[in-house]
Amino acid sequence: MEQTAGYRRSAAAVLLPILAFLSVFLTLPSFVWHLKNRNVAACSLIVWIILANIFVFINAIIWPTDDVAHWWSGVGLCDVEVKLAWAISVGACGSLTCIMRNLAKVMDVDRLSMVPSKAQRRRQMIVDVLWCYACPVYIIAVDYVCQAGRYYIFTISGCTPAVDNSWVTIVLIFIWAPILCLAGSYYCVLLVIRLYRYRRQFTQIVSSTNSQLNRSRFLRLFSIAVILLFLFLPVQFYILYVNVSYPHHAYDWNSLHGATWHDIIKVPTGGQVIFDRWIRVASGFLLFFFFGMGRDAMEMYRCWLIHLGLGRVCPSLTQPSTTSSSSSRLGSFSSQAKHLFRKVSFATTTMSSRSSRSNSEVNEIDAAPFTLRHANQTCAPARSASPIPPPPVDPEYWKPLTAVGPPRRSQSLEFSPGHAQSNEKQTTGVSTHVHGGGAKGETNSPILAAGGMRVKTEITQTTSRST
Repeated sequence: MEQTAGYRRSAAAVLLPILAFLSVFLTLPSFVWHLKNRNVAACSLIVWIILANIFVFINAIIWPTDDVAHWWSGVGLCDVEVKLAWAISVGACGSLTCIMRNLAKVMDVDRLSMVPSKAQRRRQMIVDVLWCYACPVYIIAVDYVCQAGRYYIFTISGCTPAVDNSWVTIVLIFIWAPILCLAGSYYCVLLVIRLYRYRRQFTQIVSSTNSQLNRSRFLRLFSIAVILLFLFLPVQFYILYVNVSYPHHAYDWNSLHGATWHDIIKVPTGGQVIFDRWIRVASGFLLFFFFGMGRDAMEMYRCWLIHLGLGRVCPSLTQPSTTSSSSSRLGSFSSQAKHLFRKVSFATTTMSSRSSRSNSEVNEIDAAPFTLRHANQTCAPARSASPIPPPPVDPEYWKPLTAVGPPRRSQSLEFSPGHAQSNEKQTTGVSTHVHGGGAKGETNSPILAAGGMRVKTEITQTTSRST
């Protein structure tokens, strides 16, 4: 639009559209990635924020100064924008609540579904859509009931809805965003409690679900949802407080939708911007910081560049990185948290493995290779840099065994020396125990005690003469 020489663009009029455009541009890849993973809640949150920043960019470009005489009336654009203004606010809060609810559901081990059925997935999809879009559709439907005029136009901020100062507006419009934020806060507290309760099994719980989440994606979703929730919650309650504190009058449909309803009110602001425009831009950059700088996003950018033909210019793009790069360092805001979970998981695994190793029953012992065969696994002794010397063998130890012939037992016990043949058939029952301390009737074996584990055998012999 043509501007007169007496009106200059303020710093906000220059900076706001640039930041809004960058916010839209940087958030689009995150939307594509979540769309591929069919994450309805995250996609809806990104859609609402992108739509809000598109309006911020357009409005700041069309109405940058206070030159009201040359302003465009905004017919068509503002009619659509004011209908979506409250829907965007409520939809973003509903999407955040849905994200928190889904994350809390993942950590609900009592109702965890390992492989959800097709009906369960369809039901979950319907619930997510209702959380993200039911309330915005309702707001659009009832907006005309309390719409006091067609719309306002503010400098830089652009199209702004006009609402009636009555209690009907409070009940129909303003209370829903704070209610959704309170619901999101409830799920946030519930999720924090479950994360603390199952912090040692966190990785196993997340990986056992049939979702597209892993530990890194879970923490990124949780972090951005918490930050945006604590950003939206006070803002929505402040808006509710401001509208409640205005003097109110009785609702009258005829006076509200009278002859002056179609008037378009233009308001110069001296370069000032409504504060929620900055919140929309900041939300877009936060989405990019958490979703657009991780390993998954960087891999998607690399594939896009290859499809554009830049792989010939930069051959390194055709070689996927297998090590952590600067992108992963920049995109992993939750790296410290993941490191903490990794240390806790490692400590838990180590303790459980030691406990199972000490309490498990030895089913089969081979003395020759010094290998312990357990019920479910084969554990060989750890190798050292220097060769392990053979255990001492007492020749006197083998005499009673070679004299009676090969033993028969329920658990196999093999001896490397050969057994002497005899005319007598003897049955030898051998029970093997892995513990310390001596007992009556038990024979200590230096061979079986190799590797630091003392093994005691109790041998009972029964003899039958062959005819």
